[in-house]
Amino acid sequence: MSRQNTSPARKLVLIVDDDPINRQLLGFIVSSDYDVQYACNGQEALDILNCQDRRVSLVLLD
Repeated sequence: MSRQNTSPARKLVLIVDDDPINRQLLGFIVSSDYDVQYACNGQEALDILNCQDRRVSLVLLD
């Protein structure tokens, strides 16, 4: 399940982790400075990266 919170002026971070608590905590930490998108596994992350119309600045993996 992915969720995206976007603003055109901010950089986009993709957080990939199979543990929903870890995704939420890390997203909470970085969301004040970055737009955040989530993926729960590697395949979902690759799908997001392939379909993303916006450049992902950073991918954080567990």
